[in-house]
Amino acid sequence: MARGMRNKFVAARIYRDRAEELRTIADGLMHETERDLLMSIAGDYERLAKSAETRGGVARCASQF
Repeated sequence: MARGMRNKFVAARIYRDRAEELRTIADGLMHETERDLLMSIAGDYERLAKSAETRGGVARCASQF
């Protein structure tokens, strides 16, 4: 697999892992507002993952995390 192709899938995996971590944390929160905020951020990470897979443009940013 070409390096660029591999990088975008690595980026997508990083974003999805972060989304899952946020969902796990959100599940343990008592306050609905905090839970909703973390779930919203998790959704943003999912969108970043999709973007990294389809366009690859976001993949270059993943190495910064």
